[in-house]
Amino acid sequence: MLTGIPGLLLAGGEEKVPGGRAAAMGGISVCNTDVWSVMNNPAGLGFNRNLTIGIYSEDRFLLNELSTMGAGIVIPAGHGGIGLCIQRYGFSLYNEIRTALSYGLNVAKNFSAGIQLNYLHFQIGDGYPSLNSATFGAGIQYSVKNRLTIGVNIYNPLVMKISGDPVERMPATFRLGITWKISPVLITMAEAEKESSENPVLKAGIEYRAAKPFLLRLGFHSGPMTFTFGGGLMVGKFEMDASSSYNLVLGFSPQVSVQYKIK
Repeated sequence: MLTGIPGLLLAGGEEKVPGGRAAAMGGISVCNTDVWSVMNNPAGLGFNRNLTIGIYSEDRFLLNELSTMGAGIVIPAGHGGIGLCIQRYGFSLYNEIRTALSYGLNVAKNFSAGIQLNYLHFQIGDGYPSLNSATFGAGIQYSVKNRLTIGVNIYNPLVMKISGDPVERMPATFRLGITWKISPVLITMAEAEKESSENPVLKAGIEYRAAKPFLLRLGFHSGPMTFTFGGGLMVGKFEMDASSSYNLVLGFSPQVSVQYKIK
């Protein structure tokens, strides 16, 4: 019984958005086209033309027990990309391992669609049996003259079960986002997220290219009210993104991710 571990888990199998850039901008990710699109929105893989690898880490509220680590790879395939990502959340007494296999296809010049298959493993300490489940997700992205991008993603639409006695289900999540490239140095983003049985969450973020290799980012999301900030460093094929979120009650949650475009 997953909810029998008070304070550690609110909803087993909920999405944990990877990527330092997304984390710095309120958790907005549905319009991104980086390696973390494998989990965040597989449609982004359709616009990815590079063989890319990445790693990610987060210490939620500076607690090792709530840490998340992940690694991903994207491989170009015809008019799209195939991605694989593995993410681990938790510690020895409770942890989740989520594996995602995704494919994104550039259907038309400005339109991409993708699908994601997920396998989840839940390990609970103190003699509880481990649990396993599978689900899927899908998404689309549409870009207008490379300045305005609209993204839609749905995860676990069938609200799959984790356990049967008592019945525990993973939440379904729907996200709609928009990215507006105001100028070559300024980008704004907004996203709405609705998780089953939860109130909608609104997110907003801004990214400013302070100098050629450096980017600055700010954001927030409303559920619960959390402020985010961070920066990025882009040098050639290498990108590092560092960020933190700040909850008014629980404090800071630092994140960092690294991506490398092999070719």
